[in-house]
Amino acid sequence: MIHSLLLGVLAAIFALAGTWLSDNVNLFAKDGSENAAKPAYQVKKAGTLNVPILRQGELKGYLVVRLAYATDGSIASVDANTLEALVQDEVFRTLYSDTSINPQKLELFDLNGLAKQLAERIRGRISSDSFKDILISEFSYVPVSSLK
Repeated sequence: MIHSLLLGVLAAIFALAGTWLSDNVNLFAKDGSENAAKPAYQVKKAGTLNVPILRQGELKGYLVVRLAYATDGSIASVDANTLEALVQDEVFRTLYSDTSINPQKLELFDLNGLAKQLAERIRGRISSDSFKDILISEFSYVPVSSLK
């Protein structure tokens, strides 16, 4: 009986010691730092945009763009809804005014260049380097003929 009680107390002491050690001692930290300086990016969806493609004043179709954006979380001067609206506005303006887009050959379009250009423009509009990147998850074309 006493052995069982002693064994139970000893198990409780080991459990508490293990919990304390795991919280207070980091055995796997490199160079002694507990939290290495890693950027904590926040990714937020900006929704789907339908950008009309006009050629010689005639509607040819729509570019469908689904995207998200990454910030480092320190954008305090712009709230989330305003930032989302700025991202959507900049994407729409850029794609709507780009007459070099060939809807039949979207695979030739430079999405990396577009993302970089958009990120630079948005950083300029909010006057902050906290805006990191545009993430494009869909970039497709829907011709008007398929909508009828």
